[in-house]
Amino acid sequence: MELPYEIQMQVDQLFEQNEVCYEKGDYDQCIALHKQAWSLFPEPKIEYEAEGYSLIEGLVDLLLTQNYKIEAEQWIKVLRQFSCSDSGETDGAAVMEETIYDQIEELSEQGNVLAAAAAYSGAIQKFTAALVLLPEPKMNWEAATWLYASIGDMYYWQEDYPAAREHLYNALNGPDGQQNAFIHLRLGQALRRLHEQDKALEHLLRAYMLEGGDIFKEEKDDFKFLSANVRGIK
Repeated sequence: MELPYEIQMQVDQLFEQNEVCYEKGDYDQCIALHKQAWSLFPEPKIEYEAEGYSLIEGLVDLLLTQNYKIEAEQWIKVLRQFSCSDSGETDGAAVMEETIYDQIEELSEQGNVLAAAAAYSGAIQKFTAALVLLPEPKMNWEAATWLYASIGDMYYWQEDYPAAREHLYNALNGPDGQQNAFIHLRLGQALRRLHEQDKALEHLLRAYMLEGGDIFKEEKDDFKFLSANVRGIK
């Protein structure tokens, strides 16, 4: 369904203002303009599929850019209503999942770039924003495993070992997490630095059993700890 002509004109004017604000980097004002445009939509708003979906998707992107994760989650729920109300030939739920997946991949890639530059706090924000986008229950998705692992890895490099432990345990409980040698390695390292030596040894040993000594090439001190406590590992 198309918006009434007069409302469409008002929405277009707001988006012209939005483009100016976006170029200036005034993202909070962009968020306000998106919300103002949404308020103009007649009820029931979700009947205006094309304009509505595009508007809310843009709003979610802006909220995640500003790290407003809780508010973004609320608007994602609105976004999903469009896919549920889609009665056309295209499967709305499938389109919705593909859109979310693309956003998660983009945020994850941005996180990887920041991680490579040792910008760990920024990387955590990107990985967390991607995690927020995962539909509930989040732990059913493979992406949850590597996103939690990535966040845990960043906290490890920040030497925030309690936070690293928490996120790496979450990663371990995600799909295929128990078979991921890297997760066991990082978790073992974090636990060791938290003086939980028995648990650290357990996970370092699991990492070794899954991938052998190669995974310890850059982790000589942890390998020394492992070999000193487990017979037959040299």
